[in-house]
Amino acid sequence: MNQFDEYYKDLFASTAEFNEWKKQMLASTHPILRFNPANEKRLKSLWKESGYQWVISPHYKYTLEWPKEVALGEALPGYEEHLFYVQNASSLFPVMALDPQPGEKILDACAAPGGKALFIAELMQGEGEFLANDLSRDRRIRMHQIFKEYGVEDFVQIMGRNAMGFAKSHPEYFDRILVDAPCSSEKHVLASPKHLEEWKPGRVRHLKKLQWSLLKTLWKALKPGGRLVYATCSVAPEENEELIQKFVQREKEGAVLKEIKRIQPSAEGNLDPMFISVLEK
Repeated sequence: MNQFDEYYKDLFASTAEFNEWKKQMLASTHPILRFNPANEKRLKSLWKESGYQWVISPHYKYTLEWPKEVALGEALPGYEEHLFYVQNASSLFPVMALDPQPGEKILDACAAPGGKALFIAELMQGEGEFLANDLSRDRRIRMHQIFKEYGVEDFVQIMGRNAMGFAKSHPEYFDRILVDAPCSSEKHVLASPKHLEEWKPGRVRHLKKLQWSLLKTLWKALKPGGRLVYATCSVAPEENEELIQKFVQREKEGAVLKEIKRIQPSAEGNLDPMFISVLEK
């Protein structure tokens, strides 16, 4: 048994449950197509002309299921016109929990590759102030291209800072902050024999320290009354429930935990793992 299995099997009541979890983690999910409501009429017309069924995803009313008759990766009507954005269904939930509103000041602290940031920008409808931050220059270049293609490049401010620096530069400034934190991403580890073989428990400990630093410093950049959403695609409680519980205890009455949601991997539900917690100041 490798170190990954030894570590994660202890999270489950039985070997059978652990094996079923691994099965679901290794199962393929397919992307959904999220569209701006402003594009709905035009996109629906193009799909009708092409003979494709207009099937709304159960996860969000402005998303389409990938057509069953089309192979994944093939171009679909409206793709070249950027009338929809292809993304993982589970990635919708952190943004929906953030609930961005037009006119607000919002920070996406770890924004690349940009799908969630694009969703936020579209929900803000070009009103307010939105910063999309990421340390990686290459990933910022990709984000800029996405924002340009979808017509929000003049609205989104792309930044390449250490996210922890916003505590000093923007104290109690933002109405909402999304912390889509670097995490263990076990689904990707399981899918890669190389990464699975190299995996060690120290990975979780290292990431937990980084996540804690991000959370406690970015909290200082949130306005009183503001909302911070902390999210990961990890299943490790150390990176999720335990970290949030520690943070709420640290802040006492200053942090109100509004919601915790754990999305389990499910090929049937077309969902990959996601943890979301909603904190208000």
